[in-house]
Amino acid sequence: MNQFIERKYHIYLNNNCIYHCLSEKEFNNIWSILNTLNDFLSKNNHKNKIEYEEVFINKEEILESSY
Repeated sequence: MNQFIERKYHIYLNNNCIYHCLSEKEFNNIWSILNTLNDFLSKNNHKNKIEYEEVFINKEEILESSY
């Protein structure tokens, strides 16, 4: 991957953003915890909709932008 492209993650719970701009390591940890918790809750007939969005940020464009 290009050295100027940064990958970030947003996590949504029932269509509401609950975590934004997570690194891949942060995302993997939180995603695992949320899914484990959701599986546990689903045994009680309460399953939440958990989704994520992967975002690519071009740091070169940000550095070159003028204000």
